[in-house]
Amino acid sequence: MIRHGRDEAMAKNIRKAGSGASGGERRAAIVRALDKRLAFKGELRFPCMPIMAEEFSTKLTTVWATLGRTLSLEESEELRNGLRAALTEGYVESPHGAIVVRWEAPPGGPVEYEAEFYPLSLKERYDEWTSSRTGPLFGAAPDAKVMSLAATLSDGAAVLDVGAGTGRNALALAAKGHPTDAIELVPAFCKAMQDSAARSSLPLRVFEADLLSATLRLETARYGLALASEVLTNFGSVDEARALFVHLAEALVPGGLLLFNVFLGKNGYEPDRLARESGHTWIASLFSYSDLSFLTEELPFELVSDESVFEFEKAHTDPTAWPPTTWFESWSQGSNVFDMPVGKAPIELRWLVYRRK
Repeated sequence: MIRHGRDEAMAKNIRKAGSGASGGERRAAIVRALDKRLAFKGELRFPCMPIMAEEFSTKLTTVWATLGRTLSLEESEELRNGLRAALTEGYVESPHGAIVVRWEAPPGGPVEYEAEFYPLSLKERYDEWTSSRTGPLFGAAPDAKVMSLAATLSDGAAVLDVGAGTGRNALALAAKGHPTDAIELVPAFCKAMQDSAARSSLPLRVFEADLLSATLRLETARYGLALASEVLTNFGSVDEARALFVHLAEALVPGGLLLFNVFLGKNGYEPDRLARESGHTWIASLFSYSDLSFLTEELPFELVSDESVFEFEKAHTDPTAWPPTTWFESWSQGSNVFDMPVGKAPIELRWLVYRRK
């Protein structure tokens, strides 16, 4: 027989155990029960950056765990490997594209997901900009550096503008009397240049072509100046840059000038793989000075000058026309790649001038 006092204490313990150790534990138990009744679906869009596979998969598993669907270690590894493969394939084929991961889970069931690649070529990206934005996409005025350098050319010297965009530099150079050839990939940009040149009877020829095409042929030793403004910012490798500059070396006359801008590290910063992949997906491809050493070591060029694009353009542009676009100041100082105060990123856009020997 159990005595009354002991029986009462035991009953109290039983009641306490049945009600849970704490209010927090009771709430957690209810939430777990509710989680089993939830159904959900969604999607996340990721830029094609293979090096971010670990971080991107963690974002997915964190979202799913918040909704009560925690993956096992094996399932997490499968997700990570599959996402890395998709990102790698996408980066090679179309770094401007995206991987979209869609998922769905029934009440109490596991998460089912799929990853789909949405390619987007550079031409298609600019086509989107053309159809969705008003006003000059890259600014209305020519680059101050371009016009400054053109002023040193002899009268009538031919000029080549590769990646000419809507023609803000090519048209201004032709208006100065320089026979100008413009190469551009986007049909809408080519038409805009052609229409403007025709209205003003300018000596401008427009060629719709891919700068890196193996079939591209330029006239040998024709040009006194070859320029590539905001072109290398779209390139994904040193090999692509080398292919372009081989063409331009052949097209320039001896003593001719090569002008281009490129994102380079400041104060000895060397971009790592993460920074390079990020830059390439945001039209801010990064290079190091050692990447460009082939210009003087393999090709017949010598360096003439190396200047900050932001500082030169601001110093030589009418204050009433500054900035040339709403995005120029932050973009040219590396804010597309590094989320830091303007001017604090370890990279910046630089003007480089070389002379052909």
